[in-house]
Amino acid sequence: MRVLVCKNDGSFEFEPAELHRLERWSDVKMGLAHALYSEEELFAVGSADDIALYTFPNGIPAEECEDKVKRLVQLDTRWVLDIFGSPFRQRSELRIQTDHEIRDVCQGTSTPFQPLEVRRVSAMHHKLPISPLGNAAYGSFHEANVEGYQEPYIHIGTWVPVMVREKKTPLLLMKSSPAEYEDVLVTTNRARGYINNFRRAGRPVTIISIQTCTLPLAAACPSAISQQGPRILYDGVYHLSSDEVQQGFVQAVRLWFSFDCEQTISVTKVNGAMGLKPLRQQDGWIVVQALPGSPCFEAGMRRDEVFLTHVNGVDVSPHSFPSVGTGASDEQASAQKTGQVTWQDSVVPLVDKCETCIFTFF
Repeated sequence: MRVLVCKNDGSFEFEPAELHRLERWSDVKMGLAHALYSEEELFAVGSADDIALYTFPNGIPAEECEDKVKRLVQLDTRWVLDIFGSPFRQRSELRIQTDHEIRDVCQGTSTPFQPLEVRRVSAMHHKLPISPLGNAAYGSFHEANVEGYQEPYIHIGTWVPVMVREKKTPLLLMKSSPAEYEDVLVTTNRARGYINNFRRAGRPVTIISIQTCTLPLAAACPSAISQQGPRILYDGVYHLSSDEVQQGFVQAVRLWFSFDCEQTISVTKVNGAMGLKPLRQQDGWIVVQALPGSPCFEAGMRRDEVFLTHVNGVDVSPHSFPSVGTGASDEQASAQKTGQVTWQDSVVPLVDKCETCIFTFF
């Protein structure tokens, strides 16, 4: 048989599975697990109790389905299979995947949208690198390669679908109808539109990878994001209390992208100042400008406004678009639930400590 089923972190695909017994859900879960997951992933699975099977999008456990196993072979049914009952991939796993797989592809081959050589040229000026210090993708900013061109930081963005019809219960005796969300293609277009806005503003962006991912509503619903902050889309939902968990799943869109015009400069203060003026917050990004004749201006920061991504190797990108391989500072950790990075809370504590600062921006 072939059923439309997905892992807890992937898109829906038809997967062949040999199921010899359909009387018990435990047999079905084990059969589907062997069809979707590798032997290495199933190494620690002791029994069917370590596997969860949910309906999509309602998120009802298979064992609670009234029509039992027969529903599995009906047309137009979708299922989410989850080993160990984990909600979805943790951010640490996303970092490992991106650092090793996507960055290797980025360095070894051309990207689908723009050849690597063009990206190298976009970071050059008069045949000399604009950013002689590179960036700190693999360590602290002190360890950056000062001699050659460095690939820009890779950012992750997750776009969750918008609800088009709310869940309602017309009568007390009737079952409530499930909420409906926009199609995943519409969500994808919104994600591309966000990236295109930067391109239209003269800041080229390379989309390195685009995927759909199945997320539990406990993390992807607006109430969860507003209460826990955007990092819940990457950090998991284990810390949520039972009354906060919303049942069900949605298909979200996840993009890995980088800014081709990214620069990194070293700035030494003069009379305790760098001449960097904060302008505003735009979609969570900190927008700044170097004052004419200031140390920042003389160090190579463009005279027009720029978007900060890192200060002294610390990620100051929006929590919705974190960069891979870098973490937040101690000052930011306490404010992560707000979903905002700010000049006062995120940048000032970093620059006050140093006479020479490293800024990465685009």
